[in-house]
Amino acid sequence: KPGQEKIIYLVAPHRGLAEASPYMEAFRGSEDNDFQDTEVLFAYASLDDFVFNNLARYNGRELVTAESGDVGLPSKSKEQKDKEEAENEEDAAEEGSAPRRLSDQQ
Repeated sequence: KPGQEKIIYLVAPHRGLAEASPYMEAFRGSEDNDFQDTEVLFAYASLDDFVFNNLARYNGRELVTAESGDVGLPSKSKEQKDKEEAENEEDAAEEGSAPRRLSDQQ
């Protein structure tokens, strides 16, 4: 995908297993998902995994397996996280119980 810094791939015997893989959960489209617009390349031959691991880069982009714990994609910006936290605090205040922070306790 244009603009995507890394090529993320997942090797599976067929598309159905790749889509059902628990590794794909991070890339499924949902409102609160940091990676919802990230494309994942499916590869179906075990040889592909060997090639991708040894190639490491393609066309200036790093090849990273979706199975790795840290695919290194950008997460939500600080402003987005702060906005969500403020909204959560407002919701809690409307319900009558303000959230307590560790920094509030002394």
